[in-house]
Amino acid sequence: MKPKIRNLFILFACLANGLSAQTYCLTYKVARVENALEVTFGLIAHNTPFKLGSSNLQFKYKSSVVGSPVLMRNALAATSKYNGISLTTPTPFRFAGTGDSLVSLNFNFIGSVGTGLPITLTGTDIAVLRFQIKNGLSPLFRPYDHGTSGTVVYNDDSNQPILLQTTGQCPIYDVLLPTESLPESNRLKVYPNPANDFLNLETIDNQDFRIINGIGQMVRKGKTQSHTAIVLSDLPTGIYRVQVGHESIPFVKQ
Repeated sequence: MKPKIRNLFILFACLANGLSAQTYCLTYKVARVENALEVTFGLIAHNTPFKLGSSNLQFKYKSSVVGSPVLMRNALAATSKYNGISLTTPTPFRFAGTGDSLVSLNFNFIGSVGTGLPITLTGTDIAVLRFQIKNGLSPLFRPYDHGTSGTVVYNDDSNQPILLQTTGQCPIYDVLLPTESLPESNRLKVYPNPANDFLNLETIDNQDFRIINGIGQMVRKGKTQSHTAIVLSDLPTGIYRVQVGHESIPFVKQ
């Protein structure tokens, strides 16, 4: 093989491998709050991080265990990049008699290439849904893969978006529901101020907090008080997460 042809072959092979490496899984983090279940749904990249484009994230669950979900908060509020997020509960005919219900998180990307929400190798939270608990069995959260009628995830190339694939071995939440509620005094509340210069936290005193940017880097840390104001004015615009103890909440710096 001539050197130039061989080099081109290597380049095309690398590009093909790079595209095929952009796989993902859906994720869920579960916490009980009194008689409700708060589930943080998200995405985790495998092998190669990517920027999130227009997508429908669909999960099955057992409606005999938890009721229909309510959208509590999300990382894709309406901006110049996304037109907001909607929650739907489709009822596919093929689920009849199975006891399964479906929840779908839907959003459109309207920004420019390279500005989508980063999906990292450690996972990125998308939205928090609250379900009323009916019994203590497992809700059996699991992805709904059914071609373009199921979960669909694109990258943020608005000109030629790439339809990404799952790893084929994504986790299922099949454990019993937690029996103890998270104490209200330990629950983290986050309020960006109108000028977007500060992030106000409400939680219990003397806990470690961290602010994590979209690529997993820590950009702030410190200790909490009952009311903590964290300066944001010098941070670039983007999606961040605030972590206090075992809790993590995304927010947008505009």
